[in-house]
Amino acid sequence: MSAPRSAGPSGASAGRALAWGLAAAVAWAGLASWSGAWSPLARRPLLDGLVPAAAYRWVEPPAELAAGNRPPAGGTFRVPIRDGTTRAEVVVTDDGQVTLIAREGVVRGAPDARALELTITPLGPSTLAPLPGELVAFGNAYRVEAGLAPSGAPLERFAERLDVILLYPATADLHATAHEILWSADGRAWARLATMDAPAQQQAQASLERPGIVVVGGTPAPIVAASPGASRLAIALLVAAGCLLLVGLGFLLRARGGA
Repeated sequence: MSAPRSAGPSGASAGRALAWGLAAAVAWAGLASWSGAWSPLARRPLLDGLVPAAAYRWVEPPAELAAGNRPPAGGTFRVPIRDGTTRAEVVVTDDGQVTLIAREGVVRGAPDARALELTITPLGPSTLAPLPGELVAFGNAYRVEAGLAPSGAPLERFAERLDVILLYPATADLHATAHEILWSADGRAWARLATMDAPAQQQAQASLERPGIVVVGGTPAPIVAASPGASRLAIALLVAAGCLLLVGLGFLLRARGGA
C-alpha cells in the first residue's frame, strides 16, 4: 500500500510563486495608473503596439505640420446595381480617412443604372461657413456626391441611409473630449447629425440621408502639458510597471508548473 503524497515543498513553492505573481500584477496596475496621472502621454492602451498611427493628411495643415503634410485622398467609387437596386458595399479612400458604408438598397427603382457612383472630394473648412456655436472643424471637410452610371444623373436622396466614417486629427492645440459630424447641402449652413464618436480611434460615424458636405466638429479643450520632470517620472514608472508585469508573469507560470 503506497503512502499518500505529501503537499510538501513543491506545493508551498507554488503557493508562494502565485502570491508573488499576484502582488506583482497589482503593483503593475498601480504604477501604470499613477504614471497616467503624471503625463497624458502615458495614457495609452496597453495593446496599442509599437507602430504609430499614420499622420493625418490636411487640406489646410497647421503651420507646424505644413512641411511634412501630404494631400488627402479623394476619388470616385462604384457601387454595383442589379435589378435596379444597389448591393451592399464599403468604400475607403486610399489614406483611410473616409469610409462610406452603403447598405443594400441605398438606390432602388433604377432599372437602367449599372452602378451608383460616389465621389469624395476633400475641402478646406475655411472655404465653408463657420460651424455653429463654439464648434470648430477637426480636420478636413469632405464633399460626398452621388450619381447613377452610365447616365450621370445626380442622386438627390438615398433610399437607405449611407453611413460615413471620418478620421479626425488631435494636436496640442486641437483636442476635444467629444466630437460630432455635421452635414451641409452647400457649405453655407450646418446640421448636426447623430454621431458615434470613438476618441481612442479618432473617428466619428454618422448616417447620411442625402449627398452633401460633412465635417467633424468639436469644442476645443486645453491639453495640460506635463513638466519635463513629470514626463521623466512617468516614463520611469512605465518602465518599472513593465518590469513588474514580466516578473509577475514569471511567477504565475512557475506556480502553474509547480501545481
